[in-house]
Amino acid sequence: MKYLLIVSLVLSLSLAACFDDNPSKPKDGDEEDISPYTGTFTLDFELLSNTCAIPAPPGNTVNITIIGDSLITFGTVAGDWDSLTTSGSGVSDETTVPVIPPDCYSYYTVTFNITFSDLDNFTGTYGASYRKDEECPNPDPCSFEYSITGTR
Repeated sequence: MKYLLIVSLVLSLSLAACFDDNPSKPKDGDEEDISPYTGTFTLDFELLSNTCAIPAPPGNTVNITIIGDSLITFGTVAGDWDSLTTSGSGVSDETTVPVIPPDCYSYYTVTFNITFSDLDNFTGTYGASYRKDEECPNPDPCSFEYSITGTR
């Protein structure tokens, strides 16, 4: 019985050492500073300009992650964050999409530019630019831009 008590005590101390109740403490050497501006925001938007047949709206919500004083991710688009002005902007890598007819490709980039008024609200713009290979039908480039407001 004494042996079982000692094993139980050692096991409980070992398990307690494995779990940390302080979520603000970095784990596993992750020293990155997650900003309090990070979160999920509901979007309101209004079309500002459009030269495309169908301007794709930004969606109803967006996840924003801000790490340190210089990196922001708006959805999946990474960009630059300025902690002094609480603003960020970015341009995605160009994405290639096959279109009809075969061997015809369209390319697009997504842009964002936002400024926070407080921890729970931001305003800015969201848009995209498209282009196609010259041999594709309707090769003219197009773009659109929305005014956006985010609320946590």
